[in-house]
Amino acid sequence: MKKILLIQLFAIGLLMAAVQTKAQIALVSPTYGNTIDTVTNTASKVLWKQVNGYKETVTITVKVTSISGTLGGTIVPIASNDGTNFYDISTVSKDTFTVANTSSQGKAYSLQRGYKYYGVKWTGTGTMSGSFTGTLLARKTTE
Repeated sequence: MKKILLIQLFAIGLLMAAVQTKAQIALVSPTYGNTIDTVTNTASKVLWKQVNGYKETVTITVKVTSISGTLGGTIVPIASNDGTNFYDISTVSKDTFTVANTSSQGKAYSLQRGYKYYGVKWTGTGTMSGSFTGTLLARKTTE
């Protein structure tokens, strides 16, 4: 009896984990299709993902990791309706992130709803190299 209960609890735990992992979507680099990209010196790189259907809340979390040099620059949220022309929506959300010269850091954005594509754009500064990844979570109030 204890084994059956233990198996049922384990199955419920797996189901809950599967539901949670489907809710978060990894942002992808349009250049290579990877979930991680590298910014070198003053270059700009983008990570983004399409959102299917209307969502009432959209959040993005970004993690930045130093590779070499003096890490810096700015990360801004971006959005698009056509997947080609992305626009800085930090003026709407009033939320930019200045990257500090630390080994690892992160930022969470709560974004304006209504777009089809969401992402982040990192523009580096000086002599540096850093990688970044991100996840997107878009939900209706019933999810």
